[in-house]
Amino acid sequence: CGPVALTRVNLADIPSDKDIQEGMKDKDDTKMLRWVFWLGNEGKHDRKVKLHVTILDNDGEEMGHATREGTINGDTERDQLTVFTKIETYRYPRAHDVLISVECERED
Repeated sequence: CGPVALTRVNLADIPSDKDIQEGMKDKDDTKMLRWVFWLGNEGKHDRKVKLHVTILDNDGEEMGHATREGTINGDTERDQLTVFTKIETYRYPRAHDVLISVECERED
């Protein structure tokens, strides 16, 4: 993405065992997973960033997807964007892969 670099990703708000057990009883129960992305911009210009997060189960079936847009200021060593993905709580143990993509363009 040019001078923009994804330097770190952290997953938070993971369902507990108790949450999952309760979700097994109520299939409509959902959980919001919080993905925190740290990005840096070594360029002088602001960059418009679009983050995509897709969670897949063991069979490659999509469990959740979210997109978030934001701006990373020029000459910023470390900025943070948060993406929330909603999943059915009982399905969390089947989460197998996460696909992350980053799009960016110069903001004039």
